[in-house]
Amino acid sequence: MGYHRKVAIVVTSFNSKYLLPAHMKARELLGDLVSEQVDGITNGEISFYVAPDGSKAGWPEANMASQRRAELLLHFESLLEQGCYIHWVEVVFGTDDHISDPARVLSSSDPKVKP
Repeated sequence: MGYHRKVAIVVTSFNSKYLLPAHMKARELLGDLVSEQVDGITNGEISFYVAPDGSKAGWPEANMASQRRAELLLHFESLLEQGCYIHWVEVVFGTDDHISDPARVLSSSDPKVKP
């Protein structure tokens, strides 16, 4: 059966050379769920978005997308270790059970933000 639980990732950098490897890996792992890169209005900010997969929690598609998001976040961590300045936040929202599974940050590049 399953229930609705949307998970999305937003990624930003001030330099396309840092964002490009993150975007390429996201496209490799999650294909059409990954947006084009979007230029910010100032300061050279560039972002992209990984959309929710649309399946319900517990479905095979949701499990596969969850594995791929986890792999992507490990890649982001390795990029940080290599000196790539990227920032991301992974969030859950729009769940069927707002009491026990509320909207919140699941992971972030900010070491002060922990789930």
